Amino acid sequence: MQLADVIKKSELTEKAIRLYEAEGLIAPIKGSNGRRVYSSEDLARLQFLARARRLGFPLKDCRQLLDLKASESWTADEVHKIAETHLRALESKLHDLEQMTEHLRSLVQTCPAGSGQKCKVMFALSGDTLELSAQTRA
Repeated sequence: MQLADVIKKSELTEKAIRLYEAEGLIAPIKGSNGRRVYSSEDLARLQFLARARRLGFPLKDCRQLLDLKASESWTADEVHKIAETHLRALESKLHDLEQMTEHLRSLVQTCPAGSGQKCKVMFALSGDTLELSAQTRA
């Protein structure tokens, strides 16, 4: 199978496919014309990677999951541990994003856009707490 077919069937970019090849996650063979030829196993691994990456799994976890799958002796406990660790990381990121959103929302809501005055967002980004305090009192 040629690269164009793999791109279409895996829904990955050429750049992603080349990265996974460089990382040793797939191993296409070189055809007689020097072009890579992808096997059905390469395609299956790329489709697996695409689904795992859409769930945000880091490459390290993808490698572990692919290795487990290839061993055919994997257990639910092994997969669960990887997935649960990733879930906790996502939940932590979500918590951080919620805090950042709330902080930025409060800054944006107090920014007197359109009034010709200075905005708290700029003071916050500049680390100018004195100006922030003065603007709060004003």
